[in-house]
Amino acid sequence: MESGLLFFAKHAYPASRKSACGPANPEILRKFIQTSQAPRNIRQILMNFPDAVKNLQRIAKANGIKDIFDYRVVEAYWIGNNLLNKFPIRTAPFHLSQILKSIRSGQWSSGAAKFIEDCRIAYGRILSVKQPITKDRVIGVAKVLECWPLAIKNKSLGFASHSIKQVKFIDPNIQKNNLISLHHGYICSSLTEKQFAHLAIQTLLRFIHQ
Repeated sequence: MESGLLFFAKHAYPASRKSACGPANPEILRKFIQTSQAPRNIRQILMNFPDAVKNLQRIAKANGIKDIFDYRVVEAYWIGNNLLNKFPIRTAPFHLSQILKSIRSGQWSSGAAKFIEDCRIAYGRILSVKQPITKDRVIGVAKVLECWPLAIKNKSLGFASHSIKQVKFIDPNIQKNNLISLHHGYICSSLTEKQFAHLAIQTLLRFIHQ
């Protein structure tokens, strides 16, 4: 099982590339993800994602877990798991909840929908790997089926039909037919069926109870 540090890095890397929500250290994170060799200061680097760290601290404290980068804690924040059961749905420290707080309910627009769609952790399946990771290519390209992307319908934010799109990835273990998480146009990680279900359910709950 991979470490919580690595799982966090995989989901934070796309935001780091855009200097959003944390430090602009994409090359350090990329090398960590592609080699699984953590730099000595990896905890310090990840601690500079302040909003994420606050939520990790809440999850760890509520569940009696000492290490905020315990895999279970990191998984709960990015894609959801049973550690979130300690919280009311509206205030649970889940990544999407953090994004929705920045936009007033009812103030939806195409711009707001795009912002949330880019920032949230989306999910889907890899249809094909167009450009694999090689010694000379550190960023790959894949065609994916994104499940239920966000869209404005009748002036309300909702889910659209599945969408086929081309995205980038840096995890060399990504393969065709993998279930995946997505962030800012990048594949973050392959997911188990259980993780995929957790992410889909937690996403839906946020919109039902917003």
